[in-house]
Amino acid sequence: MHEHNFKFYGKGAEYFGIWIVNVLFTILTLGIYSAWAKVRTLRYFHGNVEVDGERFDYLATPKQILIGRIIAVAFLCVWILADSINPIASLIVLVTGIVLYPAVAVRGMRFNMKMTRYRNVRFDFLGSMGQGYVNFLLIPILAQVVVMAPLVLLFAGVGSGEDPEQTTSGLLVFAAIALFMVAMLFANAWVMKSITQFVVSNVRYGHLEFKTSLNAGQYVKIFLIAGLFGLLAMIVFGIVASIGAAIFGAALDITALLGAEGESPDLMAIMSNIGVYLFLGYLLLIIVMMTSQAYFIASSRNYLFQQTEISAEGIKLNPVSDLRMWPLYWVMTSNLLMIVFTVGLAYPFAKVRKVRLLTEATQLNGSMDLSDITDQVKEKENALGDEIGEAFDVDVGVI
Repeated sequence: MHEHNFKFYGKGAEYFGIWIVNVLFTILTLGIYSAWAKVRTLRYFHGNVEVDGERFDYLATPKQILIGRIIAVAFLCVWILADSINPIASLIVLVTGIVLYPAVAVRGMRFNMKMTRYRNVRFDFLGSMGQGYVNFLLIPILAQVVVMAPLVLLFAGVGSGEDPEQTTSGLLVFAAIALFMVAMLFANAWVMKSITQFVVSNVRYGHLEFKTSLNAGQYVKIFLIAGLFGLLAMIVFGIVASIGAAIFGAALDITALLGAEGESPDLMAIMSNIGVYLFLGYLLLIIVMMTSQAYFIASSRNYLFQQTEISAEGIKLNPVSDLRMWPLYWVMTSNLLMIVFTVGLAYPFAKVRKVRLLTEATQLNGSMDLSDITDQVKEKENALGDEIGEAFDVDVGVI
């Protein structure tokens, strides 16, 4: 079987030059240049990804992006204005945005796929609006109903009891919390499985179909193990908070003692030391929590690729992801430290490092003789869905 590894040729210094110009021009033009900034960024990253000797292209133009972005920003302004006038009006606008979200997500994915090209053949997304509403709205709402059911049972049980202070009430609370946690675990796994399968199974490359068959049980396992890492982070947080509180209390006692003896305590020095300690403590907490995130990203990505194939008559490709948790964890934590201690200036280098890791952990197994693949995309697509999604920080990425 032929193995084709993905390669990434981008460099931090190159992208820094693009990024700093993007930032400066976006500020100077009050955001108008952001459309050009996005296109320049995506063209850089697409153009530096290679597989089987060919690189990807990003085809969108700044004008397409700008039109959609103007509409998206206008919607945001209406939301902010409604909030300043009347909370009910703001709620109506918010609900409208939620109802429109599936349509925005589907249009955004269709636009992004059609703007991505490899070997002069564009990708496409065939998911319908109806499927989008089922997967992005209906299933998450049903999942929330399942999650909230234990709490409803708790209130119903306590309300019907003769003496809520007795042991029975305590057992109800414990049972409701346990059911709530289990329901949340299974509900999140169900939602992620449904959305991921919907997105991937509707991607096309020419007439090649992306096919995936996912199991919610595997996502339950991934969420469970990631949750254990998250529990470790909470334990670290508890220790940090306890030590910080103890130091703060001791500092107050020392301050009071020195004041009683007529000495002048250096309050600024004491508070400064406590602030440094708390900053380092919270930084440690974030780093530990990244363990959970690194495991979740690596495990879910590897599982998705394992369950996916790209095929048509006479052609079959198997994507493979070999993303390991600890290298990803190292890149994520070191990137965070780089960005924090350079006040954001290291962001381009951090992004290039992460993209390189993800790209080089990917390969395609099978014949790459795609000479018979033709571009199936005929109609043009505007950037409205894509840019409204970006304005509200919509991210439907599954890999």
